Amino acid sequence: MAASFGEKLLCTRKSASSSEKICVVSVIGKSRLSWSHTKSQHLNSLFSQQIFPNHLAETNVDFNGNADNTERETNEIEIEYYYDEENCTIYLHLLSLHDTALLAKHCTCAASGCDLNDPNGWWHSLEFKYSRAVLFLFSVSHIIVFIEPHGSFDISTVRLFRTLDNLRQKCLPYVCDILQAVPGLSKEWANAGRPCSPRVLFLFENCSLPGGENRRESSVRSKSKSGKTSPFKKLQHALEDQIYRILRKSRVITNISSNSLFAVPANEEFVFVDACNTKSTSWDPETSLLNYIIGRTNVPVGASLSPEEGEAADQSTFRSFLSLHINLALTHGFYDNVTRHPAPVHFELPTCDSWFEVADCMYKVFLAEPCNARLKVHFTSLTSQLQVEQKFSESRCAKVLPITSGVYQEGLHSHYVRSIHETKLAQALRVFHQHARGPATAQFAQQLREECEKYWKSGHQMCEAISLTRQHCINELHRLADDVDSDADSTLPIMPHSSKVKNLHACNCGKTQANRDDPFTAKEANYDFYLKLELKCCGDLEHYKFPVFTPSTTIIKASTAGVAVIVENDKTSKTDLQDQVIEDMSLIENLSQPTEEVAEEQDDVEDDDDDEDDDKRDEQKEEEKNKINEVDARSDEPGSLSADEQETTKTLCRIQDEAVKETASLPASTTEYLPGMLHTASPAGLLPLFPHWSLLCLGNASLYNAANGLDQPGFVHGSNFLLPWELPGKFQDAKERWPAIGETSSKKEKQKLKKMVKDVEAPLRTAYLGVEYECPRGHRFFCSGPDKMLKIPANSAVRDNASKLLNLDMPLYFPCPCRSSKALMAQLMRLFVVVPNSSVCVVLNARVQPDPQPLCPIFYPGNESSILLPPNTFWVMRLPYIYMGENGSYHSANEQQSTQCRLLKATFTTEDVDKSS
Repeated sequence: MAASFGEKLLCTRKSASSSEKICVVSVIGKSRLSWSHTKSQHLNSLFSQQIFPNHLAETNVDFNGNADNTERETNEIEIEYYYDEENCTIYLHLLSLHDTALLAKHCTCAASGCDLNDPNGWWHSLEFKYSRAVLFLFSVSHIIVFIEPHGSFDISTVRLFRTLDNLRQKCLPYVCDILQAVPGLSKEWANAGRPCSPRVLFLFENCSLPGGENRRESSVRSKSKSGKTSPFKKLQHALEDQIYRILRKSRVITNISSNSLFAVPANEEFVFVDACNTKSTSWDPETSLLNYIIGRTNVPVGASLSPEEGEAADQSTFRSFLSLHINLALTHGFYDNVTRHPAPVHFELPTCDSWFEVADCMYKVFLAEPCNARLKVHFTSLTSQLQVEQKFSESRCAKVLPITSGVYQEGLHSHYVRSIHETKLAQALRVFHQHARGPATAQFAQQLREECEKYWKSGHQMCEAISLTRQHCINELHRLADDVDSDADSTLPIMPHSSKVKNLHACNCGKTQANRDDPFTAKEANYDFYLKLELKCCGDLEHYKFPVFTPSTTIIKASTAGVAVIVENDKTSKTDLQDQVIEDMSLIENLSQPTEEVAEEQDDVEDDDDDEDDDKRDEQKEEEKNKINEVDARSDEPGSLSADEQETTKTLCRIQDEAVKETASLPASTTEYLPGMLHTASPAGLLPLFPHWSLLCLGNASLYNAANGLDQPGFVHGSNFLLPWELPGKFQDAKERWPAIGETSSKKEKQKLKKMVKDVEAPLRTAYLGVEYECPRGHRFFCSGPDKMLKIPANSAVRDNASKLLNLDMPLYFPCPCRSSKALMAQLMRLFVVVPNSSVCVVLNARVQPDPQPLCPIFYPGNESSILLPPNTFWVMRLPYIYMGENGSYHSANEQQSTQCRLLKATFTTEDVDKSS
């Protein structure tokens, strides 16, 4: 609306006589849930023309249902007006969000005009403006028509009427001061703040009684028969009695009309049920548009409001119903007091000029932005009185909030991580939503989140660091010693990470066991722990030096080169070699099958030999049956590998060495180091800061006693024995041998010795191998194959050999036999090799794939070629505890995937001493 309400009305009706007395009729209420229906249709029916057009049908929607581009400006509250010069009546029509047409307009632009997070607040702001507009109409009108779209009275309007009455009483002193400044206004009007106590009429659009189209006939028949009343009259009178009782009980109306917000007539009808209009008004959009077009064509410009000849005796139309009250207002005025003694009643018909001025002043008071401090306080109280649901919701949520905060804090430790915080917060919110009600739920739910977040961050926040074994640091949020110079919060304490998880592990050589903390870095896992134990145990032993980073300057940094870069830059060399390695590895996986066939052939030969000796046949068959039941006994016979199979194994080692040499061929960088461990996808020319692997020489081969096994702590009883491995070797030439004592030199004996030297060309020498597994509790054991733990009974000898260790992939994780509620997985940690005093040396080439994923790289110690272990030595290689790559660590595979994490075959091979030198 414009700034001056009176000037806007004067511009539309310049021909209005300023000396004529006028009556003001206002229409408020609700419309039906139909886009084509408005409350103004009842006023349009009075004049048989569209004095208040439906702008939604005219501008917003065309006949095809498409929206018009030229939309009419839409206000949240709008008052339409029409001046009937012939009957000296001004009609005011209030449009608000209770009108479906205006509500539809606001809903289309609600996304840009309101806060979607608080739609209830947006609705309350519109209700506040609607209440102020209704109070404005009660201050400038004589008659107010309240329209209900249903056939029952809405009780919620009673609360609105009482709230407006209280606000009117509070604003009355200020309104009186404003009206006293209007020239020509009577003193009674200025003191009362309104021309009269307006009379409210109720119009119900819907009627549940059948036969609405025969209403006039039923009313005529009811007059001819004395003592009978039509059903519509009965309904009308029943609604009047009901509304009157409700308004009187709630003290909205009193005996003295001037003391109330409005009044209802005591002797006239004030309820009208528009059953005829209900039947004639179609809810169908097409029919409504056709009726709208017909109503806009061939109608007179004005029409008399007085009843026509056929309607003089019939009061069943809305025109006749309203005209009685308008004529009474223009002639005698209203006297709606219900008292035994007559009381004075103020009723005044203003002229157009005076009413325009008063309306303009009242508009500035009630609808414009208040400039008076007292009015602001009163309107603020109006907001709180209208938001009853909001106040109830806030009270309910405020009561529930401490309870849900207690639910969040229940059972919490002194410090906890974010995942626990979010879980407890979700639990608290779930309890909150079970008890909270109303529109304030979202606001208090956000307050609950903020309180829980504040409680967590005020000294209860735990460090979010996770160890390399997937354990949380249990310290409070802190800084590390290396973060002192960084941008970390200076108020946090300085302490190392700790998960309070301790494991029992052995040193590099395996002779000393000690508790170790859960590692958070690869250096703690693979270097620092073993370095401390070396000072007490194995520091004086011979160490094999693996290549590590050697800086040339004081400024060094970790390399950020990724795997994708390396693969892209070296597609033709390294990738082809890796593919060749994979093909040869798949070829060697089938070595166990021909080994079984050789064992079966040997069994057949043994059976033929047993046929010659009947006394030993039963014993041999019993032994064969036991060997068949045990898989490893069939394939672990000495010499079961053919020369071709041994040559294939050596070929695989050679190809792997070529792949490693290709990576290590570039000169090592002296300014950038590898942050993780060396593997087949590591950037070329980069080395780690420290060695992750360890290789020690315990001494000569005689240190190991095959009868007693390995004498080290932590081994499970009967599983501390190394497996024998028969190595091919050569004696010295028979011609160079000195003759033994008592040996004859006859010609016959010389021929026999020459034949023996020719037949026995390659005798066997025994090496010993061991693949050790270690669980977090310190239990250690050897395995004789991928699926079998070595277990030697007391006073028994080792019957197995190292055949499976040579030709099959060994799992990186193996179930520990220790008793515990949770099955523990032991990790492959050491490789023991005893090299005999022979002409053959053992080649050690350890390759580990720590993850079952196909893209997981293969980790190796970092040496350029395979490691040659000289004869008559006892070696132990300690494998990394944590395998660290560019994308994190590989550790603790589950039991289903543990068999796919493996130490690759061909780890142990042989080579002649002459060739190696």
